[in-house]
Amino acid sequence: LDMDTPVYMHFPPGYKFFDAKGRRLVCRLKNAVYGCKQSSACFGGELRSHLVDDQGFTQSVVDPCLFFKHEGKDTIITMTHVDDCPVFSSSQALYDDFEKCFLDRFDATPLGDIDKFLGMEVNVSPGKIEIKQEQYINKIVHRAGYQHMPTKSTPCVSNLNLGNSKHYLARETGISEEDQKTIDEFNFASHVGSL
Repeated sequence: LDMDTPVYMHFPPGYKFFDAKGRRLVCRLKNAVYGCKQSSACFGGELRSHLVDDQGFTQSVVDPCLFFKHEGKDTIITMTHVDDCPVFSSSQALYDDFEKCFLDRFDATPLGDIDKFLGMEVNVSPGKIEIKQEQYINKIVHRAGYQHMPTKSTPCVSNLNLGNSKHYLARETGISEEDQKTIDEFNFASHVGSL
């Protein structure tokens, strides 16, 4: 991947090169190297160009890591995270065309059917993609020390307006100020926010 700005680096350990005056030389990178700060931007630009310009995908306005393409009644979707690009397609032929073109451009290894991505479980069946975060949620519950607590399908009152006041919360939910203090000490907002 070509870089827009010059980047220099020291030679790897064990290699030392000097000029005629005895000064240590450095390397100028011609291409982005994995781990270089510019690598992800270079790869992202290269990938975007390939998907949009070469393969006719549309980049999502809401999530710039999401790309999709419609051909007749069929749809193909891919998303990127660092150098992972899961692909979902309603047509095997559309997927095969995408994969051939992609592999002609990038040195990549197809990993087969997806079952996990970013710690989420992914189940694909005809007409449905199901994503679960059960393992991640269980990890948060264990970190909070509540793995032995009974569960509820909805842990709070439906249509609850929390307002800005702890007194309002206590009045609306029946949570006592003492229990509210326990919730505050538990750092409930932090644990829920990590979901």
